[in-house]
Amino acid sequence: MQVCVLGSLGDDLTIVEKEKGADVVEAVIDILDQSCMFDNDRQMLRRIAKVETDDGEASDTFVVDDADYFGGIWRVSVEAKERVRTWMDGWIDE
Repeated sequence: MQVCVLGSLGDDLTIVEKEKGADVVEAVIDILDQSCMFDNDRQMLRRIAKVETDDGEASDTFVVDDADYFGGIWRVSVEAKERVRTWMDGWIDE
C-alpha cells in the first residue's frame, strides 16, 4: 500500500519539487516506513523536518546556498545526498 498526499489535480505531492507542509512530511515518512528502510527510527525523520524547516514552512526552506542546492525539508547537505546516491547506485547494480 503506497501512501501519498494528493493535490487538487490528483498529483502526488510527495514528488512535487518544493512542496511543503506536515501532510507532505507525514506522507514521505509513511512511504519510507513501508519500505522498511529504517528500522524503528523513533520518529527521527519527523523531528528533523520539524526542527530544520518547520515541515518546509520556514521562509528559508528553499533558499539556495553556495552550491546551488537548498537541501529540501530535511536540509540534506550536498555531500550527504551524493553519498546516498553513490550507495544506492552500487546497491541497485548488484
